[in-house]
Amino acid sequence: MLQLLSFFLLPSVRVSSFIIRKGVKLAKLAYTVAGINAFVYMTAARMIYMLLPEQQVFRIKAASMAKIFVWSEIGAFVVQLVGGGLLANTDSGSTTVALGQKIYMVGIGVQEVIILLFVVLIVRFHRRMVEMTTEGFYKGSQKWRALTWTLYVVLAMITVSRHLPSCFWLDPLYEI
Repeated sequence: MLQLLSFFLLPSVRVSSFIIRKGVKLAKLAYTVAGINAFVYMTAARMIYMLLPEQQVFRIKAASMAKIFVWSEIGAFVVQLVGGGLLANTDSGSTTVALGQKIYMVGIGVQEVIILLFVVLIVRFHRRMVEMTTEGFYKGSQKWRALTWTLYVVLAMITVSRHLPSCFWLDPLYEI
């Protein structure tokens, strides 16, 4: 009975509760993706540190590589958070929602640029390891190949699962 009364008497509480629940789900998703990204960054940095004699790729030291990319991801997440906050504000006009959508999309774009730059680093590492192996400088285990390809697949899956649905917002016929 109390739920029935609250359904009719407190519609703003219901809307606020809905927004909070959806916000928590989005935050969990972003936290999971950020954790996976951080794991990928740390794994690749560790491989570079352990397998390359110069312990760097494109003059970026392996010891600082994960820090750089994780902090970049945090910056992109903050931009997405600001945009999502504006999107969740349903009381304001459509211009605020449109601004929130644009800010969120900028955050997604920044995150994708970060991932693509990281893929370039992994490709350079991969080419260097193949070069060292064919020249006979590296004679250790070849398990790095499988791990490198795993990193490629994980980053591709992150890109598709996280960024492809956001492309619908670029469609001018798409309504929020």
